[in-house]
Amino acid sequence: MALVQNGRPVLGAVYRPASDEMYLAQTGCGASLNGKSLKVSKRKSLEGCKIFAEKELMHDARHWPLQWPQMRYLSLPALALRLSSIGAGRAEAMISLRPKCDWDLAAADLILHEAGGICLDETGAPLNYNQPAPGNLRSLPPPPICWMPSANASIRP
Repeated sequence: MALVQNGRPVLGAVYRPASDEMYLAQTGCGASLNGKSLKVSKRKSLEGCKIFAEKELMHDARHWPLQWPQMRYLSLPALALRLSSIGAGRAEAMISLRPKCDWDLAAADLILHEAGGICLDETGAPLNYNQPAPGNLRSLPPPPICWMPSANASIRP
Protein backbone atom coordinates (compact mmCIF):
# COMPACT_ATOMS: atom_id res chain seq x y z
CA MET A 1 0.00 0.00 0.00
CA ALA A 2 1.30 3.48 -0.81
CA LEU A 3 0.40 7.12 -0.43
CA VAL A 4 1.41 9.05 -3.55
CA GLN A 5 1.84 12.83 -3.79
CA ASN A 6 2.92 14.70 -6.92
CA GLY A 7 3.55 11.45 -8.77
CA ARG A 8 5.89 9.91 -6.16
CA PRO A 9 5.21 7.63 -3.18
CA VAL A 10 5.71 9.27 0.23
CA LEU A 11 4.54 6.38 2.45
CA GLY A 12 4.78 2.69 1.64
CA ALA A 13 4.03 -0.65 3.26
CA VAL A 14 4.49 -4.17 1.89
CA TYR A 15 3.47 -7.18 4.00
CA ARG A 16 4.42 -10.81 3.38
CA PRO A 17 2.07 -12.93 5.53
CA ALA A 18 3.84 -16.24 4.82
CA SER A 19 6.92 -15.05 6.74
CA ASP A 20 5.28 -12.26 8.80
CA GLU A 21 7.53 -9.63 7.22
CA MET A 22 6.46 -5.99 7.18
CA TYR A 23 8.44 -3.58 5.03
CA LEU A 24 7.81 0.12 5.74
CA ALA A 25 9.15 3.38 4.34
CA GLN A 26 8.53 7.10 4.56
CA THR A 27 10.20 9.69 2.36
CA GLY A 28 13.35 10.95 4.05
CA CYS A 29 13.04 8.54 7.00
CA GLY A 30 14.55 5.36 5.58
CA ALA A 31 13.07 1.90 5.17
CA SER A 32 12.66 -0.95 7.61
CA LEU A 33 11.82 -4.64 7.78
CA ASN A 34 10.05 -5.58 11.01
CA GLY A 35 11.55 -2.50 12.65
CA LYS A 36 15.16 -3.00 11.47
CA SER A 37 16.72 -0.50 9.06
CA LEU A 38 17.26 -1.62 5.48
CA LYS A 39 20.20 -1.01 3.15
CA VAL A 40 20.78 -2.36 -0.34
CA SER A 41 23.66 -4.69 -1.14
CA LYS A 42 27.14 -3.17 -1.45
CA ARG A 43 28.03 -5.42 -4.40
CA LYS A 44 29.96 -3.46 -7.04
CA SER A 45 29.39 -5.73 -10.03
CA LEU A 46 26.57 -7.66 -11.64
CA GLU A 47 28.88 -10.67 -11.96
CA GLY A 48 27.50 -13.24 -9.51
CA CYS A 49 24.67 -11.00 -8.29
CA LYS A 50 21.19 -12.23 -7.39
CA ILE A 51 18.60 -10.91 -9.83
CA PHE A 52 14.84 -11.19 -10.18
CA ALA A 53 14.37 -11.72 -13.92
CA GLU A 54 13.40 -14.34 -16.45
CA LYS A 55 16.67 -15.99 -17.46
CA GLU A 56 15.41 -16.92 -20.92
CA LEU A 57 14.49 -13.31 -21.70
CA MET A 58 17.74 -11.93 -20.30
CA HIS A 59 19.71 -14.06 -22.76
CA ASP A 60 17.49 -13.28 -25.75
CA ALA A 61 19.42 -11.12 -28.26
CA ARG A 62 16.15 -9.44 -29.33
CA HIS A 63 16.02 -7.75 -25.91
CA TRP A 64 19.71 -7.46 -25.01
CA PRO A 65 22.36 -7.29 -27.75
CA LEU A 66 25.20 -7.71 -25.25
CA GLN A 67 25.66 -10.80 -23.13
CA TRP A 68 24.94 -10.51 -19.40
CA PRO A 69 27.50 -11.71 -16.85
CA GLN A 70 26.89 -14.89 -14.85
CA MET A 71 24.12 -14.15 -12.33
CA ARG A 72 21.90 -16.12 -9.96
CA TYR A 73 18.27 -15.85 -11.07
CA LEU A 74 15.65 -15.67 -8.31
CA SER A 75 11.88 -15.81 -8.30
CA LEU A 76 9.24 -14.38 -5.98
CA PRO A 77 5.53 -14.31 -6.86
CA ALA A 78 4.90 -10.64 -6.01
CA LEU A 79 6.59 -7.70 -7.68
CA ALA A 80 6.44 -5.64 -4.47
CA LEU A 81 8.28 -8.40 -2.59
CA ARG A 82 10.98 -8.54 -5.27
CA LEU A 83 11.71 -4.82 -4.97
CA SER A 84 11.51 -4.88 -1.18
CA SER A 85 13.96 -7.81 -1.15
CA ILE A 86 16.45 -5.70 -3.09
CA GLY A 87 15.99 -2.99 -0.46
CA ALA A 88 16.76 -5.59 2.22
CA GLY A 89 19.98 -6.62 0.45
CA ARG A 90 18.64 -10.11 -0.34
CA ALA A 91 19.08 -9.53 -4.08
CA GLU A 92 20.82 -6.91 -6.17
CA ALA A 93 18.59 -6.28 -9.19
CA MET A 94 15.24 -6.80 -10.87
CA ILE A 95 14.38 -6.35 -14.51
CA SER A 96 10.91 -6.67 -15.96
CA LEU A 97 10.19 -6.54 -19.67
CA ARG A 98 6.46 -6.08 -19.16
CA PRO A 99 4.60 -2.93 -18.07
CA LYS A 100 3.41 -2.86 -14.44
CA CYS A 101 0.61 -1.11 -12.55
CA ASP A 102 1.05 1.61 -9.94
CA TRP A 103 -0.42 -0.55 -7.20
CA ASP A 104 2.23 -3.20 -7.83
CA LEU A 105 5.15 -0.78 -7.64
CA ALA A 106 4.61 2.41 -5.65
CA ALA A 107 5.13 1.17 -2.07
CA ALA A 108 8.08 -1.06 -2.96
CA ASP A 109 9.65 1.69 -5.10
CA LEU A 110 9.75 3.91 -2.00
CA ILE A 111 11.07 1.08 0.20
CA LEU A 112 13.85 0.42 -2.31
CA HIS A 113 14.65 4.14 -2.68
CA GLU A 114 14.80 4.73 1.07
CA ALA A 115 17.12 1.71 1.43
CA GLY A 116 19.49 3.27 -1.13
CA GLY A 117 18.28 1.58 -4.32
CA ILE A 118 17.06 2.85 -7.65
CA CYS A 119 13.89 2.07 -9.62
CA LEU A 120 13.71 3.62 -13.09
CA ASP A 121 11.75 3.21 -16.29
CA GLU A 122 13.34 2.08 -19.55
CA THR A 123 14.38 5.67 -20.35
CA GLY A 124 16.29 6.06 -17.08
CA ALA A 125 13.67 8.30 -15.43
CA PRO A 126 12.06 7.73 -12.01
CA LEU A 127 8.63 6.13 -12.21
CA ASN A 128 5.76 8.64 -12.13
CA TYR A 129 2.63 7.41 -10.33
CA ASN A 130 -1.04 8.43 -10.17
CA GLN A 131 -1.38 9.12 -13.87
CA PRO A 132 -4.89 9.58 -15.32
CA ALA A 133 -5.44 5.87 -16.12
CA PRO A 134 -3.00 3.73 -14.08
CA GLY A 135 -4.86 0.48 -14.76
CA ASN A 136 -5.45 0.96 -18.50
CA LEU A 137 -3.07 -1.29 -20.42
CA ARG A 138 -2.55 1.36 -23.08
CA SER A 139 -1.32 3.84 -20.48
CA LEU A 140 0.74 1.62 -18.19
CA PRO A 141 4.18 2.96 -17.34
CA PRO A 142 7.16 1.36 -19.06
CA PRO A 143 8.66 -1.73 -17.41
CA PRO A 144 10.84 -1.00 -14.36
CA ILE A 145 14.55 -1.64 -13.97
CA CYS A 146 15.63 -1.65 -10.33
CA TRP A 147 18.99 -2.19 -8.69
CA MET A 148 21.56 -1.13 -6.14
CA PRO A 149 23.42 2.06 -7.17
CA SER A 150 26.91 0.59 -6.83
CA ALA A 151 26.34 -1.28 -10.12
CA ASN A 152 24.85 1.81 -11.77
CA ALA A 153 27.18 1.97 -14.77
CA SER A 154 26.78 -1.68 -15.66
CA ILE A 155 22.97 -1.86 -15.76
CA ARG A 156 21.75 1.53 -16.94
CA PRO A 157 19.12 1.36 -19.70
